[in-house]
Amino acid sequence: MRKSLTGLNMCIGESAPSTRQVMIESNLMVGAQPLVPGQPLVYGQSINDACIHWNETHGLLRELAEAVRTRRSA
Repeated sequence: MRKSLTGLNMCIGESAPSTRQVMIESNLMVGAQPLVPGQPLVYGQSINDACIHWNETHGLLRELAEAVRTRRSA
């Protein structure tokens, strides 16, 4: 995730006109869990797509915001 976000930040910072929005799947717990009948689920962990940990989300959003500021000031 970090590597692909770095590339995205570079694109945004370089005024990539096609990049308008991003989707970051974040949850309280990293990854995903299988939905198995009869087994309890882990609170805060996705049963669909693997997610990044909530703690990492804050830093990623700050990086994206900085890239947007760079593009807007160009």
